[in-house]
Amino acid sequence: MKINKLFPVLTGLLLLLFVACSSEPEPASEPVEEVTPPVEEPVSEPVEEEVFEVTQEVYDKTFDEINALIGHLDEIIAKKNYTEWKENLSDSYIETYSNKELLREKSASPILEMNEVVLKNLEDYFIHVVVPSRMSLNLEEIEFDDKNHVTAWTIFNDNKTKLYQLELIDGSWKISIW
Repeated sequence: MKINKLFPVLTGLLLLLFVACSSEPEPASEPVEEVTPPVEEPVSEPVEEEVFEVTQEVYDKTFDEINALIGHLDEIIAKKNYTEWKENLSDSYIETYSNKELLREKSASPILEMNEVVLKNLEDYFIHVVVPSRMSLNLEEIEFDDKNHVTAWTIFNDNKTKLYQLELIDGSWKISIW
């Protein structure tokens, strides 16, 4: 029987665990301050996120604006026009995708590593990530986070896929991040 063979091994392991746990701790070299345990806060119920609702008229108007912007962005990207693309970015997007650590992480992607591409700045990100990854995809749906923040969605390979996060800044929609 296998249990008879395992019994001495398990007993030995339990004995070893017991001896290891029962050894006396080494004396502390410095006095230990007594710590008062934190007072436990009552657990509150999870707060449901409010869904920002818009009228059909606002949805349709915004959808049309964003659809036109995406068409324009597709043209800019197809022409590999970094300067014009950058004009359509929010400051938060520029700051995020100019971050050296993030660029280092993105450079570690298999495709970029295979092609020995190291992203050094936002323009490199545009040339080596944005341009190759953007195809002319149709805007299928938009979701409002609030009146100034919208996520644009498409359907790609039968999956709902995020195209852009957009932010209304000074009356114009910009590619953003939040």
